[in-house]
Amino acid sequence: MKQAQLGDFSQAQTELVEMAAVPMDEVGQLHRTYRLMIQKINELITENYAKQIVIKETQFKALQAQINPHFLYNTLESINWLAKANGQKQISSMVEALGFLLRSSISLKETLITVQEELDIVTNYLIIQKYRFEDRLLFELDMPEEAKSAYLPKLTLQPLLENAIHYGLETMLEPCRIRITGEVEGDRLRITVEDNGQGMSAELLEQVRAGAAPTRGSGIGLKNIEERIIIAFGEAYGIRIESEPERGTQVSVMIPYTR
Repeated sequence: MKQAQLGDFSQAQTELVEMAAVPMDEVGQLHRTYRLMIQKINELITENYAKQIVIKETQFKALQAQINPHFLYNTLESINWLAKANGQKQISSMVEALGFLLRSSISLKETLITVQEELDIVTNYLIIQKYRFEDRLLFELDMPEEAKSAYLPKLTLQPLLENAIHYGLETMLEPCRIRITGEVEGDRLRITVEDNGQGMSAELLEQVRAGAAPTRGSGIGLKNIEERIIIAFGEAYGIRIESEPERGTQVSVMIPYTR
């Protein structure tokens, strides 16, 4: 009890477990009940701590981009003005898309946004990537109108699209087809991002599902996305990954159909 009073629940739980067998009298029952209480408190503290780490990690990645944001926005506006003045429509379009992405990723006011707002982020991200990959990037969007007002954690679909380009398109010489589709299933909404890239072996797929696969880059990973969905909506929701070698990868986001 003194260990618990000091806030060291893990040590208190260890000492309770290490004690000899407890008799079945009143003191023994008190001991067992207290042990279960300490164990539950320690589990709740650990679970809450893990959730806070996930939230802070996502916020930190966004905060990294906040190096004098007004200077960045003003610089982009100047570039955009020069591009328009010189008739460079492509440069102007890319700069406007980049400015939208910066504002969206830096803003921490809302952790949940509508599917339509997330698709706006995806659209501006695609504008930039289309100029880079041109005809090699084939994108399709099939989202029912009723699904666009549902809510999901911010920056859920854009990182999945980025992964599809990074691990699918960039490893191919021929065009890569990437699709985002949505389907309302009762009280759930399934949003799927799929590509026809090189896919993954069964071994690598298991590593990815377990969050143990080696990654490239420093973006928001699948594990982070899933944990933010679970924090927002509960254990019944998250992401599902399917992939086969030479047959592409499919990542499905399962969220409640709440509008």
